[in-house]
Formats: sequence, structure tokens, C-alpha cells
Amino acid sequence: MTRSLRYAAVCGVSGVTLAAVAVVVVWTATAAPPDRLVRVVTTSGERCGEFLGSGPGGVVLRTGGEERAVRPGSTVTSVVPVSPPARSQAVRGTRRRAG
Repeated sequence: MTRSLRYAAVCGVSGVTLAAVAVVVVWTATAAPPDRLVRVVTTSGERCGEFLGSGPGGVVLRTGGEERAVRPGSTVTSVVPVSPPARSQAVRGTRRRAG
């Protein structure tokens, strides 16, 4: 009987500890979404990304990781701020089932 109680206590403490460690790992490993997301519409299409700046050379975006995209100013027709997707949409995707 005492062995079973000791085993249950160890399992309970281990479970709580593992749950706390999981929360810490998820909290520190999840990157915050960029807060300067824009959609740049050009004469040849559109591109979305994090706005890094603009100048005589055009509009500079970060489109993924460290990849930078420069859109020449003469081709840009509009720059529109967009809100980041909700966390649940970012994790599950934005597609919905039909019907």
C-alpha cells in the first residue's frame, strides 16, 4: 500500500513538472508575428511581407526568414497594411471545409 502511494506521488509530481516544462518551452520557442505586415501591389502582381523600409530604390520587404524582396518604386501601385493572422488560424490554417 505505501509503495503504491509513493508511486502515485512521484507520478503526480512528475506530471506537474513536465507540464510546467512544456509551458516554458512553448512560451520561449514561439516567435511573435511581425507587427509591420504589408501587401505591396505592383504592376506585375502583389507580394506580402514585413515592411523594412522604402526609398529611391523602392519598397523593401522581408518575405520569409531572412529573404528580402525589393520592389522598384516605379512599379508599386499601393502599399496596404494587413493584420497578422489569428494564432488559431496560423496553427490550423485558414482553409475551411465545404458543406
